[in-house]
Amino acid sequence: MSCIALERPRTRRESLLDSISEAHKDAYGTRGYSEAYANDSEEELVAELERLSDAVVESIRSEAVEKLAAQKEWEKDIVSFIELGAKTRADALRWDIESYDVRPFEWADDGFIDISYYCHLRGLDYALETRIREELKGD
Repeated sequence: MSCIALERPRTRRESLLDSISEAHKDAYGTRGYSEAYANDSEEELVAELERLSDAVVESIRSEAVEKLAAQKEWEKDIVSFIELGAKTRADALRWDIESYDVRPFEWADDGFIDISYYCHLRGLDYALETRIREELKGD
């Protein structure tokens, strides 16, 4: 005989608490504590979720502004390396990558460099990773 575990349907309150936890994580990087809401009514939970939704929107906007500023600074740095003597943009990128102490993995026979880590260190949007890889090949 097989045993099938059936979950009971989630209550509205449980769903609200889950949504609050997720929204808190998206807005502030950590999950909220459901114990903090133990005595809140469902109406108060809905109001908290709406407040957190606004905070998520602000967090996304703020992150986009930060990434754009980081990209502008990065572009200026690449130009500076070219002015300092890098013969190509690919050389300037390599110099910048090295200045952040991002080196090819020792185990990688192909000289693989963790460009996503470089983007993280520079505060760049990870969407630039593909562009950077392509530019590094562009010699």
